[in-house]
Amino acid sequence: MGRLNLKVIGHGGAFDYNMPNSSFLVETAYGKWLVDCGYNIFSTLKKMETNKEIDISTIRNIFITHMDDDHIGSLKTLLYYRYFILNEFTNIYCSPEIQAELNYYLKDINKESANGEFISAKICNVIPITTLKNTMFDFIVKTTTAIHHTPTSGVMFIDNKYKTAIWISGDTIASKDIMSEVVNTLKEYSIKEVILLHDFSYWDEPKLNVHACNTNINCEYNKEFKNMLIYYHNKEKVHVSYTNIPMEV
Repeated sequence: MGRLNLKVIGHGGAFDYNMPNSSFLVETAYGKWLVDCGYNIFSTLKKMETNKEIDISTIRNIFITHMDDDHIGSLKTLLYYRYFILNEFTNIYCSPEIQAELNYYLKDINKESANGEFISAKICNVIPITTLKNTMFDFIVKTTTAIHHTPTSGVMFIDNKYKTAIWISGDTIASKDIMSEVVNTLKEYSIKEVILLHDFSYWDEPKLNVHACNTNINCEYNKEFKNMLIYYHNKEKVHVSYTNIPMEV
């Protein structure tokens, strides 16, 4: 399996109040990465920590796919907790398209004076990326295209040494361009085993252009790619496992 591991924190959508929002913890040689931090994710992380399933002090990197409340709703609470209780600084990564909006959202956390000095403690960095490479660990993070009602991205984590990858689509409809981008990236790095997590809604209304649905997926994706996907962002429990990449993809 290599050095990439994935833990599902939640797989619910915006209105699934009785289950955690969609969020994932990716364990890499370059540290642990939390993908999205919706309105009930901090409380979920605390419960998991109490049960000794995770250690919040080790989550030094957070990737935010977009600015909807079910993806950032408890981000500030997690940042405050890590800084003021655990004395830990946090790096927040995002696509360049949402950097300005994310900085504005966090303006009351990192308060800056007119001369560029921080009035209160700076507790996090917002770092826009398209591709982040760490040569020491042969580790790569890439943003991927997503199509939603608001600027959004997916994210792919690549362990180039062990040739494994984890892709989280972000909230998106299905698109041939997305499939091509993901497949080409896997081929570029000669990836052998993958976990491909894809947004999915049972609300089969493709014209809404919000989430992937049966009609949309069947129109846009070929059989080989569909067979590799693990669906999330709905009430179905997510069972995560690596799959080999078929030669036909």
